[in-house]
Amino acid sequence: MAVTAQFQPLDPGIVNGAIPAFFIGRNKEGFWVARDVNGQVGGIFLLENSALSFAKGNSRPAGCATIFPSERFELDLENRQSACHATWTVNAPCDAFSAANSRLHRQNGGIGQRPVKGFSHALN
Repeated sequence: MAVTAQFQPLDPGIVNGAIPAFFIGRNKEGFWVARDVNGQVGGIFLLENSALSFAKGNSRPAGCATIFPSERFELDLENRQSACHATWTVNAPCDAFSAANSRLHRQNGGIGQRPVKGFSHALN
């Protein structure tokens, strides 16, 4: 059985509470997860760079601290935006990633990572 990280409050002597901070790591399926320390926002990503970009984008303009737990962890937030949540199945994670990546691609004005069309296709 895999060990799952437990989210602990950050030590204010190490990271000032005024600085946004995100946990970045992998879940049990190997996807990248970004979750803010307050449990308000997070996401699941195909690429580590996408998780880091998400964290940076959600802490503009100041930036954020990133914490990389040694244990894997799951995104423990309620889905409040994605229409894919209602149809999510173990066999069809591509649809959720495609929707999330398409939304991020549009939000960034078409700059950066192209939307994922499926895991069997090359990313351009």
